Amino acid sequence: PKIISDLFSNWINLKGLALNSQISLKEKIYQSRDSNTIQLYQNWIILKGQIEKLYLSKTANDSLKEVAEKNLNKIEREIGLKYPSVMTDKMEYDFYSIKDKLNKDEAYVEIIRFNYKNLSKDYSDSISYLALIVDKSTKNYPKVVLLKNGKLLEEKGFDYYSSFTSGRNKFRKDELSYFNYWSKISDALGFINKIYISNDGVYKKLNLDAIYNPEKKIYLADEYDIELLTSGRDLFMENKQSIMTDPNALLIGDPLFDYYLSSSDSKKSNSKSFQRNKAVPLPGTRKEVSNISKLLSSNNWKVTTLTDSSALESLSC
Repeated sequence: PKIISDLFSNWINLKGLALNSQISLKEKIYQSRDSNTIQLYQNWIILKGQIEKLYLSKTANDSLKEVAEKNLNKIEREIGLKYPSVMTDKMEYDFYSIKDKLNKDEAYVEIIRFNYKNLSKDYSDSISYLALIVDKSTKNYPKVVLLKNGKLLEEKGFDYYSSFTSGRNKFRKDELSYFNYWSKISDALGFINKIYISNDGVYKKLNLDAIYNPEKKIYLADEYDIELLTSGRDLFMENKQSIMTDPNALLIGDPLFDYYLSSSDSKKSNSKSFQRNKAVPLPGTRKEVSNISKLLSSNNWKVTTLTDSSALESLSC
């Protein structure tokens, strides 16, 4: 239990800065052309990866972890002296701080990709995924969901998933990916409405909202309000301004495939291809674009949302 709690705390902290800050930091350092600082930054990235592996290893002792973390903190202090504007968020968070931040119908899910460690050899090519789940009912340490079939999820499983999003099965419902990627996590979640999730590995490529639950015959977007985070630290970030000036977004969801364009419309030939295919409706994407629209609007984005016939017309352009 303590190992799980330590892993969770260190993982969300080792993800470090918010994504935009990490990008900004990398750009500033490489633009400086200072070889010493560039080497320091590269050492920081390497050391972070090594510490992540230490916390996933059953054989690494605490003193080794402590030394590695001290070295990491030393490097971060040196970088922080040169680039304080992108190294300001040094608060450390743990299992309890995440739990306190959640409402009773909310959960935080941390997805971790790792190579399975065999005690007799180094890291192998056997890939696993770990889902660490925190909600108000969680006690002492996060709930743990282990998916040992990581290689299948990243290869055959993802190929199958992709065939329903943009491949040969795109007009059919995918009734298998739910069981590959989500059913075990769902069982651990229980009665939750809102999910904050920080993805890793193949999960970053999935559109969770559009995954179909064949048991309930609904999409995950109809079952949960899912919000993507770069890490658990994002829960504590408030009123952060966008780094873009006057950002715009066009969101398209739930096209009305049965909509018939008039014969005088110049797009008629294109629209017929939609009519002939008897496309499956995508109601889950309506809620998805609505949630994204609210999030972007709250951060001062100018958002245009197209659904129903408007979405179809935009797709047939």
